[in-house]
Amino acid sequence: MTTLKYFTTGHSAMVLCCLLYATWWYIAFRPDADGGLLIGRNGLIFGLTFISGLIGVMLIVLGIRNAPASTWLSVRTICILGVLSYLALLAVTVFFFHRPVTSELLLMAAWATMEIAAIYTIYEDGPLAGQSPAIPLSVVAIAIIISLIAYLLYYEVDEWNAFYLGLAPLIAYAISTLILIAYVSKAASEIP
Repeated sequence: MTTLKYFTTGHSAMVLCCLLYATWWYIAFRPDADGGLLIGRNGLIFGLTFISGLIGVMLIVLGIRNAPASTWLSVRTICILGVLSYLALLAVTVFFFHRPVTSELLLMAAWATMEIAAIYTIYEDGPLAGQSPAIPLSVVAIAIIISLIAYLLYYEVDEWNAFYLGLAPLIAYAISTLILIAYVSKAASEIP
């Protein structure tokens, strides 16, 4: 499988993951919901969310690893910067905004790091080598900004607004991932 096919297939699985996660959130976390988060239908949806996310991450990582070895050093640097970004965001959100730590911040940082590494791979030594990755990187940045705003406001609003803020990052990731698939696929198809 080529780097581009790993990219598109992995990202398609991630769109499914985001949509399933949003469905699970909508059903299980509604302020008027009853029942357990992982019991029955909720558990099934969460399980499918986990499986599709795992498949998506594995395919995207395989696409990155499929790239020429010259790209790997830069990808490692992106991963190190992703860890450092997470630690910086953790410090800022806890000490300056007094936001309780939840797994969503780690998921945001991991998602952004994976996306930047995948985009770098496609645009550095992949099928779009030499072209500008400005639009795909901007799409990722917008999704992360939306997610961070929702993350920071979550505990500052009433339960219904918090519920909708919890959906915002999932919808932002699904839409941005669809845009990435479409943009990268279109750009690759225009190469002679």
